[in-house]
Amino acid sequence: TFSRGGAPIVKTMPIEQLLRDSVNFALSGSNVRCDFFITSNLKNVDIDESQIRQVINNIVINAIQAMPEGGVIKVYAENTTIGSEYINLLKPGKYIKITIEDHGIGIPEDNLLKIFDPYFTTKQKKSGLGLTSAYSIIKNHGGYITVESQIGVGTKCHIYLPASSVQFFTEENVKKEESI
Repeated sequence: TFSRGGAPIVKTMPIEQLLRDSVNFALSGSNVRCDFFITSNLKNVDIDESQIRQVINNIVINAIQAMPEGGVIKVYAENTTIGSEYINLLKPGKYIKITIEDHGIGIPEDNLLKIFDPYFTTKQKKSGLGLTSAYSIIKNHGGYITVESQIGVGTKCHIYLPASSVQFFTEENVKKEESI
């Protein structure tokens, strides 16, 4: 992404189905399954669909590799508001927070500082560009990505994407509006 310029071609869309499809595609053929915890009425996002699929794919593949014996990945998506306390990381406003959690081997603390660096990898035959491109894509979308991890406990990757000001009216939303 960063070598090609990576400017996203965005469209407004709901992210729930993209998350489900991307995670399930990445998990196909593995011994890992996923539990989804997605807030109802999740706001839409203005995203480049293929780029965000790539981000989700990269993170889920890392989670699979961290759980060689198999297991469960948990994916959370919720609406959140960022205030001035995060001013150095994100502009204040409404965001979608996506968390992808594994219960794998974890990442050593000294490696956590390097995981978004180009070509950093602890795996043989890997380029070290998966999380670097994920970081670049999320940043180009006006968002932020962060990772927390504990050895032997697992890893949580948090992605913040700005919520779109444009919301589609689903049949369910129209019914709610009519009843008001």
